[in-house]
Parts: sequence; C-alpha cells; structure tokens
Amino acid sequence: MSVPLTSWIMTLPGQTPAQIDTYDIQLDKPEVVLSEDGVVAAGEASLLERLEGVVRLHLNEPLPGVKAVSFRFVAGAVAKYDDVEFNANLRGPERLFDRTIALWDADDPENPSRILGADYHEFRFALKIPGHMPPSLRYPRGQVQYMLVAAIEWEPTVCGFTVPFWSWSPVTTKREVPVRKVPGKLECIVRRLKELGVDEKRVSVLSDDAADGDNGGIPSTTGRTVWSPVPEVAVSIPTRHATTATIVPVMVDLFDGASLVSFRWTLRQQANFEYKYNIAVRGPIDSPNNAITTKNREERFVLKNAFTFRPDEHDDGAAADATHHPIYIPLVNAPDGAQRHDVQTELVEDLETTVMTVRHFAKLEVVYRLKDASSTDQDIEAEIELPIVLYIPPTHPTVSPIPAPIAVAAQAAGDESAQPPAYAEDTAQPPPPTYAGDETTDSAGVRRRRV
Repeated sequence: MSVPLTSWIMTLPGQTPAQIDTYDIQLDKPEVVLSEDGVVAAGEASLLERLEGVVRLHLNEPLPGVKAVSFRFVAGAVAKYDDVEFNANLRGPERLFDRTIALWDADDPENPSRILGADYHEFRFALKIPGHMPPSLRYPRGQVQYMLVAAIEWEPTVCGFTVPFWSWSPVTTKREVPVRKVPGKLECIVRRLKELGVDEKRVSVLSDDAADGDNGGIPSTTGRTVWSPVPEVAVSIPTRHATTATIVPVMVDLFDGASLVSFRWTLRQQANFEYKYNIAVRGPIDSPNNAITTKNREERFVLKNAFTFRPDEHDDGAAADATHHPIYIPLVNAPDGAQRHDVQTELVEDLETTVMTVRHFAKLEVVYRLKDASSTDQDIEAEIELPIVLYIPPTHPTVSPIPAPIAVAAQAAGDESAQPPAYAEDTAQPPPPTYAGDETTDSAGVRRRRV
C-alpha cells in the first residue's frame, strides 16, 4: 500500500495527516517514584517503579501506508558549561538507556488488516525503571530527562512502487516523564562516609524505626547519622531531608554531666561535572583545534551560612546545662524580606551519574564542657563534615483515569517491554545528543545546538 499523493506533504515534521483526530501519550500516573529502600509506601513499591500508560490514536478515516507504530523510551543526562569569552560550549552527554519497541506492525500475522482503520486505537505499554536511576533534573549546568516518543512509520513506497533506501518522515508525539527518587536511609550515607574516611567508632548510621517522639523531633522515616566526638556528646542529623521542608531538625544529647556551650552548622552543596565535547568548535575536547583543556569542573555553593546555637539564648525556660537540645535549622539562607523560592534557585537534589554528581555536606562544630572541668579549664571544641542527602519528594497526586475515548480492543505491549536493557558505553564516542529547546543563534546567524 502506498502513501496517497495528497498525504505526502502531511508527513513533513510538525504536520499531522487529516485522518488523525487524537494522537498523544497518556500516563496512568503523572510521575514515577524510585526508592533505594525498595519501599515508598506500603504495598506500592512495585507500582511506583513501573511506568505504564497508553498511546492513543483516533482515526476519522482509514490511514493507509502505515508500516508500523513504534514506541521509544529514552533517558539521558548532560552536563553543560558555556563561556563566551573562550568560545566554549562544553557538553558532557550520557545515555542512561534507550529502548524502542513495536506497538503495531503491518506485517504481524495476528493483525486482521494491514491498514489502520477508522477507530479509537490504543496501544498499552508497561516499563520498569531501575531504582538506581537518577531523578529528573532541570538545572542551568545540567539536566536529566526521561522521554517517551511514539512514531507512525510509513511504507517506503511512491505511487505504489517500493523505492529502495527511501523513507518518509514519521509522525511523532512526545511526552516527558517526571521521575522522583527517594534516597535510601542507610546505604548511600554509609558509602559516602567510607569515601570520606570518617572514623567508624565516632560516626554511626541508624535506620531509626522508633516513634518520632523518641528522636527529639527527627522523623523516623529519615534515618539518623550520629556523631560522638567523645562518649559524653552525641549529635544526630537526618541522613536524608526533603527540599520542601524548610527546617532541618538536629539533636544534641549530653551524658555523664557534660554541658553544651555552643553548636554551629554550615550546609554546602558540591557538584562535579565531566565534559566530552566543545560544541563551539564542533568536536571533542581532545581535538587539536580545541583551546579548552578542562574536562572536569567542580562547583561549591554554600546553602546555609554558619548557624550558631547557644543553650542560654535558645532554650526556652531550660537551664544552660540541659542534656537534651533539639535544634531547628533553616535549610537555606533567606535574606530579610525574601521569600524562600527566591533564594532556592541554586539548590539541587542529590544526583549521581557518570557526567554529573551533586552532593551535600553539613559541617558540624560543637563546643562543650565535661563534668569535672573547672572554671579555669578551656572549653573543648570538635568539628566534622558529614554527608546529608537532599531530595525532592514525590507529590503523590490523586490519579485521574485516562480520559475517553477508550478503545474496545487495545493492543498490549508484550512482556519483553517490561525491562529496559543495560546500556554498554560505546568506545567510539557517538555525536552528542540534541535536547529540545537547546538551540541558540549567534550574531553571524549560525544556529548552534547545545547538548
């Protein structure tokens, strides 16, 4: 079957044939939630890690010449750095995974017809995103995207004759999938403590499944990192903290007559980027005509300047030698008169890919006195830097059913679509991928793609 002459122009990019009334991708849930703990909500872990939905195609007339309806699930990360002075548009792309399956094939013997008839067609799909994948990210210096693409592919024919090596532009519809990730309470922090070489005798990580009231305000769902510079002092901070929570709860406990003089907290964000291409010179960073030699870049940003707590200034009605000090610290700096969203533009949740890593560290400084210290003895000082994982929590909105029309007989995706394949890095570097909305035009009228 050939593509009608009147339909040739309609297959150009951005145009849809007149036979199509509805062509889109609908998701059963508006976002996918990954969890390193394996449980986000009781009984929902398997559902939250699955991406399910339907490709809707409503035809008012039969659509001849269709070879197949394909479905692609692609995810990628890219690190960015632009410097006009040095003519640098550095990019570090990473393909997380890429999978294409056929939802409908004209050559499938099970199809009653080789032509898509005038009807409500629905093609169900089901995919599972591995829990180790990073969350979605929109950031001036990097991004992580999960994209769904459905494509109507045409037969390579002209006026009824097959033309070798000929192809018509497919008609596509796209949808980005928001992915949220709830980090583990234990594993990621333990791994980072080992990387920092922290003394295991003085720092411990607890899952903390006790009731909230037993932890002095630290939610039991966050886990706790406990630092004890000496047996008489214990400082507890959350192992993970949601960016939507404006206050970070910290606990300082004292034993055997020790007293707290002051406690100081500083929160910083550290990001590392790796670049492979310089788009300005259209080549890899290692190319001879590239003047930029930097392949890696580190960025440090203080989210919360030193917050100081003194018992005699903050404990309402409590004695200065109290043994239990709950401390509530603002997550980020907020200048006078500024709203929180005005100063949160640089706050990014923890992320780990090959080309981009974002982590957060809390510097703790405690000054204390032991029981037998005399009035002439100096106060004892101790400090440490501990990792804390910041993340954007899932919204868990009310799920609405997919709007009508609903097909009577939907074409279901096979079981083979359940697991995306592992991606093996190609030794021969492919051209960097292009992301939507990432193009600029320079003063000479030359369009540059930023990836």
